[in-house]
Amino acid sequence: TLQQQNRELSEQAATDALTGLANRRRFDQALEREFAEAHRQRKPLSLIMLDLDRYKRINDQYGHSAGDRVLQVLAQLFSSAARPTDLAARYGGEELVLLMPGAARVTASAIAESLRRAIAAKPVPCDKAAVTLTASIGVATFDPACPLTEPAHLLKAADLAVYAAKDSGRNCVRVFSFKAPQAQKPAAA
Repeated sequence: TLQQQNRELSEQAATDALTGLANRRRFDQALEREFAEAHRQRKPLSLIMLDLDRYKRINDQYGHSAGDRVLQVLAQLFSSAARPTDLAARYGGEELVLLMPGAARVTASAIAESLRRAIAAKPVPCDKAAVTLTASIGVATFDPACPLTEPAHLLKAADLAVYAAKDSGRNCVRVFSFKAPQAQKPAAA
């Protein structure tokens, strides 16, 4: 039927063709919606951002079809780590994100670490070799006590945590911590 075809087209427009995960557009819409809901309900919202370590080397050494296969395996691992309420998406290139409504920092951190271990334990066949993957993962959480006011701030915080993971030697999880500004004491007179 026409209605079914329209649903299928809508799903295709919101899905990354290579990985089968949500695409960037669908993720951006969900982030806006879920951030507003978390803010309104005063509930946590966590975001896991994953960047595959040394992905360019895989493409250069084994070719783009091997790089595609790596992304597909990564997407499967990412999807299996997601809870039913989460949204797994390809953010761009070899970056994947997991939007986790209602997930506190400790839950998101545990899932991120479990995901990191699963990735490192699953070599991907490329040509006649098996490539061991590692990922740098960042976690950021909005909760009523943190100073975030925009969905873009949560995204930026997760991105900064990924950079911290890369700076720490890769193949690790880093959690962005929101520090409340310290009240300045008046200068002694």
